[in-house]
Amino acid sequence: CVNSAVKTVTINPLPTLTVTGNNVICSGQATTLTVSGANTYTWSPGFISPVISVSPFSSTTYSVIGKDANNCSNTTSYFVTVNPSPTLTITPTNTLLCAGGTATININGASSYSWSTGENTNDIIVSPTSNTTYSVIGTTGSCSGTALVTISVSNSIVVTANTSNTAICSGSNLTLTGSGASSYTWSGGVTDGVSFSPSSTDTYTVIGTAGTCSNSAVITVTVNNLPVVLANTTASSVCVGNPVTLSGS
Repeated sequence: CVNSAVKTVTINPLPTLTVTGNNVICSGQATTLTVSGANTYTWSPGFISPVISVSPFSSTTYSVIGKDANNCSNTTSYFVTVNPSPTLTITPTNTLLCAGGTATININGASSYSWSTGENTNDIIVSPTSNTTYSVIGTTGSCSGTALVTISVSNSIVVTANTSNTAICSGSNLTLTGSGASSYTWSGGVTDGVSFSPSSTDTYTVIGTAGTCSNSAVITVTVNNLPVVLANTTASSVCVGNPVTLSGS
């Protein structure tokens, strides 16, 4: 005896997953990844949403498992490349200006630049009338970085001339120093902060400079002559046992 039976087996296709998003970003930026093609999703590392926002420190591969209504699952991955942002080095010739002064600001570290002043060069020349912060965006490829520098503006500086002693004896040393600025130039060949021995009473002038600001001060040093001392005696030649008197004048 022979009989037969049939059974239908349905083969459901695996879901086809598609991930979209920006696959090239700069260091510090975020990108949104969106997966489609299934009903539920599980990302590595641990997200369960079809849309995730990631901000990797370095180039990273993200994988996702998608399941459809038939409980069939498939896996796909998406590689995000992280390019380094340019590191900018900003160098001003002066950060302190007197009113009307100028400073050159140099920037390096990128391929192209955009200043807050509207210029697009490596160097800009500025002449602010008040304290001003300048910013620049440097771009290399699709990545950019920002740098800032503040230029201070002062009407004047107050320079003071100082001495270790305003009155000395001939042959003695003293030291002259300036204060109120960042560098000092003295008259008479004097070096700021270095001891020397003046030969006579004199007035010294110091010019102090801070950025493009400068001012001066004077100081007088009195050099007193050494006394002329005489040695006197009542007799320059005596016999043994005889008295003699010595006196100074």
